[in-house]
Amino acid sequence: MACIQKLKDDIGLLESLFPKTHERVQIRSSSLDEVSIRFVKPDTTHYDLVASIVENYPRTAPLWFSDSEDGTVSSVIEELASSESPSLLHQFHQLVSRLCELNQLTVPAELLQIMPNQEMDEGNGTDDDGGSEYEADDVEMSEYEDMVDDTLFEQHDGAGDSKPEEDAPPEAIAILNKVVHNQRQAHMKGNPTGSVSGNSRLMREVREIYASDAYKNKVYTIELVNDNLYEWNVHLLKVDDDSQLSKDMKQLARENKPSYLHFKFHFKDTFPFEPPFVHLVSPSVQNGFVLSGGALCMELLTKQGWSSAYSVESVVLQIAATLVKGKARINFESNNSYTMARAQQSFKSLVSIHQKSGWYTPPSADG
Repeated sequence: MACIQKLKDDIGLLESLFPKTHERVQIRSSSLDEVSIRFVKPDTTHYDLVASIVENYPRTAPLWFSDSEDGTVSSVIEELASSESPSLLHQFHQLVSRLCELNQLTVPAELLQIMPNQEMDEGNGTDDDGGSEYEADDVEMSEYEDMVDDTLFEQHDGAGDSKPEEDAPPEAIAILNKVVHNQRQAHMKGNPTGSVSGNSRLMREVREIYASDAYKNKVYTIELVNDNLYEWNVHLLKVDDDSQLSKDMKQLARENKPSYLHFKFHFKDTFPFEPPFVHLVSPSVQNGFVLSGGALCMELLTKQGWSSAYSVESVVLQIAATLVKGKARINFESNNSYTMARAQQSFKSLVSIHQKSGWYTPPSADG
């Protein structure tokens, strides 16, 4: 159990050096699963970061997450992902040092009590005495894995902590715990998925959606396909009640058919700097800026029209408005669904045409 005790000691050291009252770096909460850290800048703004302790730590470094869209934070987390040392103390030292450097701040004196050179020798499987305490046998590692319950998004200490996930509904917590578990497994197998910026942003999107009024009012629902953060099913349940499309959706309900519009959202690891690829799956729709292959004729879904400031919910609601504006109608005579291949082909043709001719927004009088 040496590795577990060492982890406890390391976390205890960080808590003693950087309490919640520290002016620059604060340990907000901690457990054997995660450590929540806050970096406070002189203007009182701050970065919140989470170090998720993977199941085979210290053989594998912690996974770092942050909701911050600041490029400084993303770049530092990228550096940590490629760090040679998996040690929590060493990575914490690197994190704080780099954030101070990039923000032109003095490194806290307490950081000097963490010895990165010593930590570099620990946990890397060397024959030196310094690394021997990290060499646990299979039984010890199994015992440690039993203690990991994949609760990245649960509160671990008393009230008053300001954590990014504190307002997340239970459904979001459950979903994101599954996501983190899958990412841990992929990371341990050497097949990490997505990107740091993509993971952080999409996790935040999920939390915000589950807390939003539109979701609570059943305007739409989301589902992560196989708990994959980068592939979503989105069901649009409501559009403008006065529209013909809304009447068509109610007709589907009367016929005991799914009374929603099913969309697929595919995110690249470059999200949010590139738009998701969105296409309709079912039912078959005429007009409404829906192409024959199921892709959507919307400039905001292209690289030229996209902004990283757009949220996923804003995209969903804009799609709903565009369908109504384009006088979309459900084709009751067709039972066909749209495939991703057809949608990609039609979208590629659409983009090619508009790159040459530009985008045209019809006047309001045209609907």
